[in-house]
Amino acid sequence: MSELNPTIVTSAESANKRVELVTKAASAWINELVDLGGRNNLLYYRDLKQGTLALEPVSTQNEAVLKALLAGGKVLLSNLFGESARETAARRVRTINAKAVENFQERGLQTLHVAWGMATWNNTNSEATPAAPVLLRPINLKPKNSAGEDFEVELTEEWETNPSLLHMLKTE
Repeated sequence: MSELNPTIVTSAESANKRVELVTKAASAWINELVDLGGRNNLLYYRDLKQGTLALEPVSTQNEAVLKALLAGGKVLLSNLFGESARETAARRVRTINAKAVENFQERGLQTLHVAWGMATWNNTNSEATPAAPVLLRPINLKPKNSAGEDFEVELTEEWETNPSLLHMLKTE
């Protein structure tokens, strides 16, 4: 009984080969799923009139409130922006939040994030100039009233490196 059964060895080798083929096929499939072209907002970010909002000291009125948000606190949108910019910021946040809710409800995608840092590079494959957020952190926007005139803003979870950027760096 100390002899190795040749059919078991053959079956094990066959199973290993199958696992290897499935792994290769899954990797190829995943690579095809990630769009590395200009339509990928995580590689080709564009500042939109209504669909984006800059949260930087230059655009916000109160730098201390921005620091509190980045430290993990809940802040009001109205406290981030001065009175002159509050209405515009609230309108943008309503648009951003509506799109994020739609993406989650229809596609199961969590697309509402704060980005930190921007990577750019020369793209030899296209005329489009890449602009990829480096770090992403999910954000929660909670309307304070039914009109959405103000929002409670809170960063959730932890910072993560942009997965599309990592995938592009790995494959390109």
